[in-house]
Amino acid sequence: MKSLFPHFPSRVHAVALLLLLALAGCAGSSVVPLTYPAKLSDVPWCRWDMTIAAFEDQRPSPQVLGTRDETSAYSPGSDVGDWATRALLEEMKSRGCECAYASSLKTAGQGFVASGQILEIRLDKVGLSTWKTQMKIRYVLTRGGDQLYAATHTGVVERPIVLKDDAPSQILAEGLQDITTQAVEAMIAAMEKEQPF
Repeated sequence: MKSLFPHFPSRVHAVALLLLLALAGCAGSSVVPLTYPAKLSDVPWCRWDMTIAAFEDQRPSPQVLGTRDETSAYSPGSDVGDWATRALLEEMKSRGCECAYASSLKTAGQGFVASGQILEIRLDKVGLSTWKTQMKIRYVLTRGGDQLYAATHTGVVERPIVLKDDAPSQILAEGLQDITTQAVEAMIAAMEKEQPF
């Protein structure tokens, strides 16, 4: 078979191909799949119907998560707002709440409605095998337009994860679950106070 570049020996072609494949692999790994832990609370202590409205991503640069190295950044593999919304919905459902989803607060209805604003979600590689994530999310619970709960939850997770291809996804999921769980417990307490059983 004739070479497309006849002036270069085949070994050079092979080396160039290997370099291209390596670079493609590096570029692909900077996109972080947004996952959530499968293990959730199974304590059935939420007994209300509620709606989870889609979270607003208010970060200045929604397509950037943080620093991977000196020349590249981490970017999310899917929508960060959807990820945080899904996390809250799954945590509420696992505790016994009957949850519906609304694409916006305008379509959420008048019952218990939980919503949120993502103020910061950052992922940085801070060592050879150490990652750090910082998060700040504001959670709001209303009923019939009246605010029952509102607070900004923050969290930081930093730890080494050795020989794990999914380390960035894993540490992001841990960080989100930490603050989502805090918000869920506070909102359930607010619903209990508003409508005790």
